[in-house]
Amino acid sequence: ITFGVLVDIEEQSRDVSEADRPQQFSSLVISAMLLDPELSSEDVEKLDPEAIETLCRLAAEYLGASDDFAELTEVSSPRQRLFRAHRRSREKHVQRLNRSVSTALETIAAPLQSQLSEIMKQATVPVVANIASSAIQPFLDSLGKMAALSYRISAPRLLADDLRQSIQPIKSAYEQFGVGKSLAEMTSEIAKSLPTEPLLSLALISSGLNSALLHSPTYPIPFIKPLDLENWEVAEEETEHSRRVDAFDTLSSLEESLRDLISGVMNEEHGPKWWKRNVPQDVRNDCRERKERKEQPHRPSLHPIYFANVGDYLKIISRSDNWRESFEPIFGNRTELEACFIWVINVRDPVAHARPVDDSDYTMFYAGSLWLRERIDRALASLV
Repeated sequence: ITFGVLVDIEEQSRDVSEADRPQQFSSLVISAMLLDPELSSEDVEKLDPEAIETLCRLAAEYLGASDDFAELTEVSSPRQRLFRAHRRSREKHVQRLNRSVSTALETIAAPLQSQLSEIMKQATVPVVANIASSAIQPFLDSLGKMAALSYRISAPRLLADDLRQSIQPIKSAYEQFGVGKSLAEMTSEIAKSLPTEPLLSLALISSGLNSALLHSPTYPIPFIKPLDLENWEVAEEETEHSRRVDAFDTLSSLEESLRDLISGVMNEEHGPKWWKRNVPQDVRNDCRERKERKEQPHRPSLHPIYFANVGDYLKIISRSDNWRESFEPIFGNRTELEACFIWVINVRDPVAHARPVDDSDYTMFYAGSLWLRERIDRALASLV
């Protein structure tokens, strides 16, 4: 069950009452999990209780909630157990996210508290606009960084609009928008509103806080220059440009890592003739044609794999013998592997040709890239 499928299941489950939610959730999960034979959620409803119990136990394992499922012995209904086990597992993840986000926010904790104090000192000023260029602007800037973590890119702008246009005393605005909460409370609420990985990393990327794919696995929060709302359209264009640049760098790095992984694993396990023995014929033909067309004369001749694309890498990895003998231990779940490759492939051409990428494709592109890079990096480390 891929991350995207699980998100869709959870959204569909919200459309029914709380009492019916375990039934809906379990049926959708089981339907998504079964590939042979395929069953719709309506078909799942017709299964006998023994089959449902077995499938719910397997589903808990697929969702990473098998321990919680086993502990909920007081719940007799397997559907209820699955639903509650998944919720409990998510709550634990939220707690881990809370700690992670708290660490990430430490770099702005002191300035934020200082700005809050400054605002309260000026609480008697009657109109927000009178101090918009002093105490309120740096505070909005810091608060905007926090809001961006929720992956609502417009949140900083909307919040700034609301506060700037307020004609209430600053203290009223302060209380109305809840900015008087302690940093600990705000951090906790932000963590609870975040989705699970990989969208946490994606939110950090999209908010301009940089990417672990390109730099380090930590998320330092840099100073962001206060933005004039009048220049917001320019800022949006700059954000789109930054998105394309980051995506291009990520894609280039991912393709290089895939090439190194395939070459390293195949050479180690099958010797120098692996290209002829272990690569599908259509991939070899396509790479040969690209090599003949693109390779410049009087330059060193490159291995054909340098002319493969992302789709070719998927064909090599997922070929039955290669998968079974070499790549299943690295990637584990073939369905997730194929889903992540598809997400990357969907964005490759727009990124390569500097065309805009919509939010949905961009989200899945980074989700797939993160999933692949984690496994590739571990495998490459073992080859060294």
